[in-house]
Amino acid sequence: MQELINQILKEAEDQRKASVQFSLNDLIDRLEQLPQDMLILLGDADSYRGYYSDLSFEPLYDAYARTVKDALYEVENAHGKTFTGYKGGDFTMDGDTPVWYSHYGDTGSAIIGISDEGEILLQHVGTLPNIVC
Repeated sequence: MQELINQILKEAEDQRKASVQFSLNDLIDRLEQLPQDMLILLGDADSYRGYYSDLSFEPLYDAYARTVKDALYEVENAHGKTFTGYKGGDFTMDGDTPVWYSHYGDTGSAIIGISDEGEILLQHVGTLPNIVC
């Protein structure tokens, strides 16, 4: 039974990795391209509530914006790090790990890009329109 569950989870992860959703490597690459002193609303990393094997970054409010340099440090440190899932289990993140934008314990939106102005581009799962934060 566990083997079947693992196969279903693996297929779902492969589908997410093949989508327009950013991976951890995509996020690192994009942050490296931006001015390092620009402010961005990308907070701390944690296991994503929707798929514990995925990574989520906490949305920040304007008053708590951090520099791209600080955000990049957080993102790079998530690579190879093991996080505990919302209801348990340990999950090690790698460069192919899909990334999300959500508060701890909530499902959120897939990160699909970052604009030249530092706006985080999102796609709600199951919807077509993209939104900007």
